[in-house]
Amino acid sequence: MKNKIIIVVVTLTALLIAGYMFSMMKGNESNTITIENDKADVNNIENQIQTSEINKNDSDNTEKKLKEYQKNINNNKLSRLYIVKCAACHGKDGKGIIGLPITGKSYDYNYEALLKYKNGQVKNSLMKGLLENTPDDELKALAEEISRFE
Repeated sequence: MKNKIIIVVVTLTALLIAGYMFSMMKGNESNTITIENDKADVNNIENQIQTSEINKNDSDNTEKKLKEYQKNINNNKLSRLYIVKCAACHGKDGKGIIGLPITGKSYDYNYEALLKYKNGQVKNSLMKGLLENTPDDELKALAEEISRFE
């Protein structure tokens, strides 16, 4: 029972820190455009192209814009998954706030580490709590994202 209370307190603290970090990131001009907004912009542009609401010249510009948005979603942006599960402790740059720095490691190393935490092979109740119900495809996405941190 005592362990469950500790896990709940630690998890709530991590969530509060994550919420604070997320609100701080929103205040930073370089991070004001969220991935969801980018995806909404991409969807709007795709809809414009598909419904032919724009003429051919605008279509070429719009397609360029669409490719640029898609590129920006994949480059230098934090996924919602990373923000929710990792950023509170490891920071938006992976250099660590409460948790250890996670920069400069390969995809394979990151994926294996995440699996070890998820499976309880490395004793860390907070990490296990965050990862135990995380599907493997999301772990792979996190490992890939984290491997890009320098």
